[in-house]
Amino acid sequence: PSAARRALRAIKKASAKGSPSLESLHRVFLDYLGAKVRMSPQSLTSENLRRDLAATGFKEDILNAVDQLWTEFDLGRYAPSSSGVGPSGSDRLVQLIRSMEKNA
Repeated sequence: PSAARRALRAIKKASAKGSPSLESLHRVFLDYLGAKVRMSPQSLTSENLRRDLAATGFKEDILNAVDQLWTEFDLGRYAPSSSGVGPSGSDRLVQLIRSMEKNA
């Protein structure tokens, strides 16, 4: 729960300054997921993350939502002309974190 509180607080703080940047949301996403699987955010890969989250009991819909956001963050970072996470990214990240905490 403390990782979730930190993540939600960081999103709220970033949103208070206007629309949060892709980089700030991505950092929150990685930090939160790293805490969930007890790994350094820098060492996360989508494949290992999915396996570790599944092993801890997360349902398929949560795993798919994590995969989707992961892909959208990658698109936003490596193909900036794509929409990436878009303006609703912070809302979707908050929703994902809350869903994961309910599932935990």
